[in-house]
Amino acid sequence: MNEANRKPASILVWQLMLAVAFLLAWEWGSRTNVLDRFFFSRPSEVAQRVSQWIVTGSIWRHILTTFTEAALSFALGSFGGVLFGFLLARASALAAVLEPYIRIANSVPRVVLAPIFLLWFGLGIWSKVALGVTVVFFVVFFNAYRGVREADRVIIDSVRMLGASERQLIRWDEKAGLHGMR
Repeated sequence: MNEANRKPASILVWQLMLAVAFLLAWEWGSRTNVLDRFFFSRPSEVAQRVSQWIVTGSIWRHILTTFTEAALSFALGSFGGVLFGFLLARASALAAVLEPYIRIANSVPRVVLAPIFLLWFGLGIWSKVALGVTVVFFVVFFNAYRGVREADRVIIDSVRMLGASERQLIRWDEKAGLHGMR
């Protein structure tokens, strides 16, 4: 760890004090009915419940379910984002046709999609995975699309002049250079 990334101890102490002050204010507000207990449970009750789940072991099933949903969302969203980003970057006519629709789909708030996915996929794992896929897909799609579109044209044209096939161009390893294209 370099010097720039180290936090002085005083900053860490202030951060911890701020967190403790926040939790104490929350607890006080909940106990004195400044905060509605229907919406703001006491932090002490939350800590008690979480410790109960840990002791009984019931939390691990929920953690596994959440991890599974997140992993599936990430895998499916990443795969789709890379695939479609690469495809549209290579097919400019298709990109010109689909671009407004992709931008519209990306602009839809995810919070609006949640009830739709609940209706389509039910309360199980797949409605949550579908929502997670929408978050991951667009981030990966736009990065893949832009990365392929903004590749250095001079290098691509030079490699093509040297006889590289389309497959070799796609699989080119920058570290291996032209010798790595086989």
